[in-house]
Amino acid sequence: MPVPDGLDAMRVDAGLARLLGLSRTVVATLAEEGSVLVDGVAVGKSDRLTAGSWLEVVLPEPPRPLTIEATPVEGMEILYADDDVVAVDKPVGVAAHASVGWTGPTVIGGLAAAGFRISTSGAHERQGIVHRLDVGTSGVMVVATSERAYTLLKRAFKQRTIDKRYHALVQGHPDPSSGTIDARSDATTGTTGDSRSRPTASPASRTTTPSRRSRQRVCWTCTSKPVAHTRSVSTSRRCAIRAAAT
Repeated sequence: MPVPDGLDAMRVDAGLARLLGLSRTVVATLAEEGSVLVDGVAVGKSDRLTAGSWLEVVLPEPPRPLTIEATPVEGMEILYADDDVVAVDKPVGVAAHASVGWTGPTVIGGLAAAGFRISTSGAHERQGIVHRLDVGTSGVMVVATSERAYTLLKRAFKQRTIDKRYHALVQGHPDPSSGTIDARSDATTGTTGDSRSRPTASPASRTTTPSRRSRQRVCWTCTSKPVAHTRSVSTSRRCAIRAAAT
């Protein structure tokens, strides 16, 4: 299409944002990828438009809608089920639900393959999900199968009336033997503090730079290998116990 007179002398990012209804950031990304051409030549985001020039823009394909695929999940055990909830033992490598960029197995897909009817509350790909565990974390997950259970469980998790406990094996003999981890947890690794300097378990609170805050009480049981019994007091979604043990 020809560049309209009203966009003459405007920057590519500003002009196309107005013309196409996209953000300048999106247009800038398209330009960096070589997807914006004027008279057959790729232009940058700060280049100027000339009225009457032939404009070509290659727009990315719209994202595919997330769907629930009924696929059996190897190693996912059903621990409990009734008319309202189902509790599963989620293995490592399994996501709670479908998400952009994830192509692996999911808890919801595994339950669908096993014939469970899940609550229809929530976003389509997250129906029945009232809490999550990271893909790299194993443990018990509760999924709502009735609308009433979904409402009550969502409220309980939001108000932090759910008691969540985590166990882990730790090498060495931690000192002190109990305490409270109160620090910001790195959103990517699950560790506390700077990845180059990880704090040990301590009752003292810490202030660190990474993102979400995690507060956990830790008690070590010394056997041949110490076992951490951790009670989550106030934790983010990324509640990996490794933050307390590093």
